[in-house]
This record gives sequence, C-alpha cells and structure tokens, in this order.
Amino acid sequence: MTGMRVNLLPKARVYFDLVRQRRGAGPKDASAIQVLARAASTWRANGRWRTLRLTNGRRQFVQGRWQLKLAPSAAYVAADFRGLRVSARKGSRADGWNEVTVNDSGSVRFASPDKPGAVQRDR
Repeated sequence: MTGMRVNLLPKARVYFDLVRQRRGAGPKDASAIQVLARAASTWRANGRWRTLRLTNGRRQFVQGRWQLKLAPSAAYVAADFRGLRVSARKGSRADGWNEVTVNDSGSVRFASPDKPGAVQRDR
C-alpha cells in the first residue's frame, strides 16, 4: 500500500484526585489510592483489567474509551466520580466501573466520605 497517512498522537496525561466529601477536609494520601482500568472497547471480549501505577497522582493513557474504578479498600470508598467526558449511565454507581473518553490531558476525581462505614460480625 502506498500513499497512506497515519496520524500519531501523544499519550494523554490523566490526573487522579481522591478527595474527602466533608468541607474543609484535605485530600487523602494519593499513594494509598489503587485505581483499576480497562479499555472499554475490549473489556467485553476478555474482561481484563489492570491496577494502574500512578506517578505523582497521574498516568498516561492512549486516546480512547476507558473504564476506571477504585480498587476495594477499607480505607476509602467512591461516593462520587467526575471527569473526562463521563458517560454516566442511569443507575450507575461511583464505586463501579466509570467510563471516560480520553482525548486530551485532563483529570478525574473520586470523592470519598471522610469516614467510610464498615460492617462487623458480632461474636
């Protein structure tokens, strides 16, 4: 084939914030955040996801549709999710998979209650 043009794009830089919902509370320790990601176009085929390694609260992504969620933790729970042209589905939950479209650099924000609840079994 001749005469083909291929547009190459640099990876987009995505910043991750985990903030407390209570007013006046500062951000939680970003090093404790574990974010899971999977490409939205292929997740139905193989269901593969990976834990992202964040550097200074950010990660580079190839442009496209992605699904993100916080890894389960006793230290935090996602109560709200915002950022990057979110495709919010009716009935979707912040603690589930959140679809975003990455075109340019931007940020996503997970909000967490200051004191997440817990369930304990009585002995």
